[in-house]
Amino acid sequence: MNIQSIKESINSYLKNLSIDEQKKILEFARALSLSKLSGSRGKDLISFALTIEKNDLDLIQKAIETDCEKVNENEW
Repeated sequence: MNIQSIKESINSYLKNLSIDEQKKILEFARALSLSKLSGSRGKDLISFALTIEKNDLDLIQKAIETDCEKVNENEW
């Protein structure tokens, strides 16, 4: 699919949407254009594999189980 056929396809869908739905599409397109990939690729991090001590891993796991697996039903 080339850029022109993509644009035509998007336009054909837009014609069938209400103005409010079109605004949502516009907001989505803006958000996509502003989002940029960040971080590191996995293969760039492989050198760090197996460098965390077992005791540290146990502490991390305990912290996750203690603090992250809770649901506060009154929070929302």
